[in-house]
Amino acid sequence: MMYQLFLLCCGASVGVVLRDLTARAVGQAFGTEFPLGTLIVNVLGSVVIGFFFVIFSSKETYDAFWRPLLFVGALGGFTTFSTFSLETLQLLEDGIFFKAGYSVLLNVGLCIGGCWIGSVTAKMIFLS
Repeated sequence: MMYQLFLLCCGASVGVVLRDLTARAVGQAFGTEFPLGTLIVNVLGSVVIGFFFVIFSSKETYDAFWRPLLFVGALGGFTTFSTFSLETLQLLEDGIFFKAGYSVLLNVGLCIGGCWIGSVTAKMIFLS
């Protein structure tokens, strides 16, 4: 149990740092009027989790090693549903309904699509 918590903490630490760096870089490059940084980390994290789930789910070490380190830790720390929710709420409270709706549609649609693309890509590479 302690080993899995250690893996979780290590993965989460890396994920959180990568999320912050990515979101800051996107904000500096494109501005903060629309929560593009959050969208990018969520979509990228969805592609990566779909890809690695196909690869690691058939391994014996998936639950004991990869799940706490990569899936729950690193990707859980990298992607951010709570930030997406807060940014959407702020847009709604500011009366910017179109951007709020656009953000919801993009996050949900692109993240599910990204997860599918990641899993299909991994299947093509490793299972064909």
